[in-house]
Amino acid sequence: MAIDIMEPRQIAIKRQPSFTADSADIKLAFAVGILGFLFIRWVFFEFRGFGVALFTMFFCVTAMIYLVRKDIFKMKPGLFWMGAVLFVGLSYGVYDNTGLRPWSNLFLICGAAYAVTAAAGRLIGGQTGAWFFMDGVISMVRTPFRHFDLQVRAFAQFFTQKKTNHRQIISILMAFILSGLIFLLVVPLLLSADSGGFSNIIGGLLEQFDWLKEEAMFNVMNLILAIPVSLYFFGLLAGNYYWRDAEALKLENLKSNYQQLKIVPLMTSVLTLIMVIGLYIVFIASQLPYYFSAFTGKLPNGMQIYSEYARKGFFELIQIAVINLIILGLTNAFSKVTQERKSLIKWLNIAMATVTMLFIITAFSKMILYISAYGLSMNRLLPCVLMIWLAGIFVGFILLQIHAFDLFKTGVIAGVILFCALIGSNPDSLVVNYNADRYLEGTLNQFDVSMLYRARAGGISTAMRLLEVTEDSRMKSALSEYLFDQSNNLSRKAGTMQDTLENIIGRRMILAVKQAP
Repeated sequence: MAIDIMEPRQIAIKRQPSFTADSADIKLAFAVGILGFLFIRWVFFEFRGFGVALFTMFFCVTAMIYLVRKDIFKMKPGLFWMGAVLFVGLSYGVYDNTGLRPWSNLFLICGAAYAVTAAAGRLIGGQTGAWFFMDGVISMVRTPFRHFDLQVRAFAQFFTQKKTNHRQIISILMAFILSGLIFLLVVPLLLSADSGGFSNIIGGLLEQFDWLKEEAMFNVMNLILAIPVSLYFFGLLAGNYYWRDAEALKLENLKSNYQQLKIVPLMTSVLTLIMVIGLYIVFIASQLPYYFSAFTGKLPNGMQIYSEYARKGFFELIQIAVINLIILGLTNAFSKVTQERKSLIKWLNIAMATVTMLFIITAFSKMILYISAYGLSMNRLLPCVLMIWLAGIFVGFILLQIHAFDLFKTGVIAGVILFCALIGSNPDSLVVNYNADRYLEGTLNQFDVSMLYRARAGGISTAMRLLEVTEDSRMKSALSEYLFDQSNNLSRKAGTMQDTLENIIGRRMILAVKQAP
């Protein structure tokens, strides 16, 4: 199902031969300086907790205010992509999501850069589409690094402008610096001549800054690392307005260059698809009794272990599905297809997509059989989500042969929505709850307590529920050890920027158990 959230027109490109910072640019230069420090302090070393959530909120708000001030904010793509980034970022403050952290980290970094480009109306063609990957490279690399010097130039302009208020700011800063140097010389002398009262005042003041002294080197390192991050953020945001060498990225130029890449003869594409489809048909025909026994929920003859059957060929089938998607994409993108031969290519596309759908359904049935026998895990849940997305893409590819629509845009948006839904479901907690329910119902032979450690605080309620009903002494000991470990971990995180709402709830649950008579 296509979701039309993008503006289908080519965005007019503003070119400015020279950079002249206005008040919005000056304010942005100071704002991203703070954002750069917060990124290093809260995000870069940890990527978890309230710190990531707050940074994401500050970044999105700053970006939207700047783009609105510059009058280039595009409502539909801006709200969708900024909303997706904000949703993923805020989820860090709610759940730990350990099993998804590498993917959510990647999405947060890449998605934030892409969201700024989309909100500024700088996507090629003005919308998410077939140029998605090029837009991603432009957002992540070209725009910020091409405009890496703009923040320095904005600061230079700010401090060299002959305005009274700027001179006053510089005068005040110089006064503080000179006063500080004088204090360093005079205060030790005053302390030597003091009878005790003045030293108590100075000592009390210094105690308030003990935390700064203890983390002095860490803060200095953070400030140093924040400089290139700040330059990158400013280049990304201001660069989408001051867009240097934009003519090279005009849609008309790219389309013209793309047409020159259609060099694969039609006969080559047709024969390649026919031979590959033929190979798959022979494979499926020879494997009917073996691969399709999963649909009946039974193991094929000669197989006695579910894990062996489920794993054997599963990942190969997924790889084949991805390879087929690439083959279809390249064949349709670079083939010289004449108008009279379009129907032939369409039927071959439908055949290839149908065969691939059969592989995906087979792999999915094998995974369901595996889950029914051994329970759920993140390593089993994530491939299921990937297969659902791939199945949707190939169904869309079949529909594309019948009715034209932007499959690329639909696939990307569907993937973003599916990923956000997965994050919002708190998958680590979902996994342990599913296995606990199956164990208590008697449909799962054992419960793997080690999965609770991956769920972190998300497994506390499950562990307490199992502890109340199980009579297995080993399991009770393992569950108690897990709860003790979580109690210590959560205590260390309390009041820090790595804390989450899930951790707060977990601490309250553990405290309630400790206080119970």
